[in-house]
Amino acid sequence: MTGGQAGPTGLWLASRGRGASTTPAFTTDGQIHAYVWQRFNQLFPASYSALVTEFEVASDGHGNITAYSGLSDRQFGAWVLGIDPADVFPGGRLDKAELDASLIHEFGHILFQRVGQMQHSRRAFAALKTPGYQREVQTARAHCQTFFTFDACAEPTSYLYHYMYAFWQPMLTAWVQSGQTQMARRSFMETHPQGFVSGYASTHPVEDMVETFTAFILRPTPQDNSLSAQKIQFFYQYPEMVQLRAHIRASL
Repeated sequence: MTGGQAGPTGLWLASRGRGASTTPAFTTDGQIHAYVWQRFNQLFPASYSALVTEFEVASDGHGNITAYSGLSDRQFGAWVLGIDPADVFPGGRLDKAELDASLIHEFGHILFQRVGQMQHSRRAFAALKTPGYQREVQTARAHCQTFFTFDACAEPTSYLYHYMYAFWQPMLTAWVQSGQTQMARRSFMETHPQGFVSGYASTHPVEDMVETFTAFILRPTPQDNSLSAQKIQFFYQYPEMVQLRAHIRASL
């Protein structure tokens, strides 16, 4: 499981590691960069992938941060996507399942936290990298009537707010009070053992939704009635999600 990385707007979220088979070696950095960007555009419809205006390749070594996404500090509402080749091309060989799962995870962040799903403050964006930025964020937080996270407020009609209302209301206070240390997160997951599709999902409500979305895409439809299965089933009620699932799975 990997950690996060602070970005210009505080919204940088890493995916966790996933093992998989490998394919023949890529010989140059340029080949790696081109393949990852091509793969991103293969997996997701152009109307969504167009939200990403900046693509980065950076490494902190194998087994740490696999991928990240964040709001651009250059264009309001645009996103940055980053991949660590040490994790998705170990030894220069493509780990396709790792790359696909990581891209789907980061796509989930973009999908559920894009403008239209979240209220991103234009005033805060204009004040980015100035002392007034945090003041604008606090003003936006004070006016948020739903769920405020990563410097933005969930729209009342958003997937994130509906997910939070369905699955996190009974335990949100307990999660906040548990603290954010690794031990506290482990304890929280042990208290709710059937509630998460992965250990990483228990680290934050948004990560829970995005990890569950990744499971919704990659796993067969669950047949049991566990809480984690109910979370996966949540996405089947939305035609947009079902269409995305079919589109992505056709490219796997």
